Amino acid sequence: DWNAGHAPAYYFDNLPPPDPSRQRVISVIRELWGDIGEFNTAWGTNLADWDALSHLQELPTDRPEAYARLFSPWLYRVAYDYFATTTAAIRRHDPNHLILGVRFKGYAPPEVVRASRDFTDAQSLNYYVSDGLLDQEMFDMMHELSGQPVIITEYSFHSLDGRSGNRNTFGFAAQVLDQQARADGYRLMTTRLARVPYVIGADWFQWNDEPPSGRTQDGEDVNFGIVDIDDREYDQLVRAVRETTPLLNSLHAASYADARRDAWRERFDQRPTFGVPYLERPIVLNGELSDWPADTKLPSVRRGPTIGLDRSILPDPNVHVAWTSSGLWVGFEVFDRDIQGAPANGWWWTRDNVELFINTRPTPADQSFYNSFSHQFFFVPIEFPGADGQAGRVGQWHRPGDALTDHRIPHPDVQLAVRVLPDRYVAEMFIPGDALHGFDPQSHPAIAFNIHVRNFQTATDYFWSAPKTVQTQLRPNTWGTLLLQPRRERTLITDTGRD
Repeated sequence: DWNAGHAPAYYFDNLPPPDPSRQRVISVIRELWGDIGEFNTAWGTNLADWDALSHLQELPTDRPEAYARLFSPWLYRVAYDYFATTTAAIRRHDPNHLILGVRFKGYAPPEVVRASRDFTDAQSLNYYVSDGLLDQEMFDMMHELSGQPVIITEYSFHSLDGRSGNRNTFGFAAQVLDQQARADGYRLMTTRLARVPYVIGADWFQWNDEPPSGRTQDGEDVNFGIVDIDDREYDQLVRAVRETTPLLNSLHAASYADARRDAWRERFDQRPTFGVPYLERPIVLNGELSDWPADTKLPSVRRGPTIGLDRSILPDPNVHVAWTSSGLWVGFEVFDRDIQGAPANGWWWTRDNVELFINTRPTPADQSFYNSFSHQFFFVPIEFPGADGQAGRVGQWHRPGDALTDHRIPHPDVQLAVRVLPDRYVAEMFIPGDALHGFDPQSHPAIAFNIHVRNFQTATDYFWSAPKTVQTQLRPNTWGTLLLQPRRERTLITDTGRD
């Protein structure tokens, strides 16, 4: 994962002073901060010289501005070294073939694309999206920063009504409503890609469904096929392939004159803002929302534009957010007649779940990584409560760069109440300030926030500021802003006896 797995701290923290990776990070730091005094000012340290930095156990976690300034140049440097080393070896032994890049997974960091410019011949991307739309900002960036064409090395759509018995246990992206939606997705995605002049190919994954028991190496069991495991065609998809293929060459030939307005996904750079009221009295955590003040309801929770959802209408979730000096309060009501939650200590994201993304500081437009103020909480409903009587679990997922060292499942500090009803589930939670690194409403009343709700059976996703099709789970710069409103002063009203 180029976006998160190559953070500077990964190559610095707790490594011995002579370690080459640590020394490489220090070399980038010295380029950015000319002397140790500048470094001390930016990072809040008191080091005597650069040698003292070599012996520092970890990079400070409470200076996000400094870490953000380091992140991008470091990612470029490590990517440049990677491409220089690997492509030289390939050219030495195989000089006559193209090098098609690293096959990005859903999102391509600009630093890595720019670093590859002089070493590869194309940019490759696996692109699984349930809406069949293209991310114009990312696609254009990949082409312009590299000067190379783009190849979609994998794309596909799957659903739960396939004939092979696939249940998508692996939780693969691009799930749609049904087989008709798969056919519609093929037609839409393939023609849209053909209309982009620098996209020179796209590969559907794959010919046949995966085994319903899961493929050997990782258990992946998805309805990817044009045919099922018995080699029988999915008629609607096959018809879409036959009808679409003859159109592609002419669409691509005319692509330079095509505005492609219906091909590009909505941009999510205009992030929403919500004023979060202060609670005069704490919410009673009992699994119902009647005592939440009306002004705590989060507006404009939206449905992701998954292909086929116009034929499956569910009420949108109700979400409430409030605060007190001791922490954040969140309540939500999700309409779901068939709850299927995966174990919280397993692959919880593959089934019904709710995710909360919180950064206790506002996130700038270029923050595509987690820092110590970033948090990812999640909730998994349980249709049949276990022996402990719990109808849901809440946890916190560890991401590289945050303040955790491991996942917290279940979270020991978050208070939770859940009620499961025939057509919905309701959850209320209190996240104490101690569980929110940097929570300081007086000094920092603006915090970043997003919520994502997944209904597995109907392939429906809901969000507030941005959907997962733009990798919001990895990119705090897609989260909206919560403004923690000041506590209202009580006003003494005296009856003067006048009309």
